[in-house]
Amino acid sequence: MRSPRAASRSVVRVQQPYCWVLPNWDCDSILKCFAQLERGHDIYDQSCQQCHGDAATGEGALPGAPVPNSAGHTWHHADSQLVDIVLGRLEYPGRTMPPFESSMTETDVMDVLAYIKIGLGHAQAEAQATVTTNSR
Repeated sequence: MRSPRAASRSVVRVQQPYCWVLPNWDCDSILKCFAQLERGHDIYDQSCQQCHGDAATGEGALPGAPVPNSAGHTWHHADSQLVDIVLGRLEYPGRTMPPFESSMTETDVMDVLAYIKIGLGHAQAEAQATVTTNSR
């Protein structure tokens, strides 16, 4: 059996979704990643998909609701800003998204973000990571 450490960069698939396994990750880290992505997938399906559509394609999104894939603009924002938007702590003109502060925690939102980030293209994922790092 090949160890995750032996791979320079491998994709590990669990039904839906999947995550990148980095060379220095141990089995506990991989299992935590899977658990986070599964939670994010479940939360997205329950609370986000009806407005934002399919996370990968945007199919079924309501008009005006940004899709969370590379074609959308989610990746232009830092994680902290996205958490504030979802929880309703960031007001902006024309906001139609209801606040989820009574039904989600910051951890829930971060799980959803982890899930939708797996659908980003490489360039968008790197750009989003840079925006997040620079916002700290």
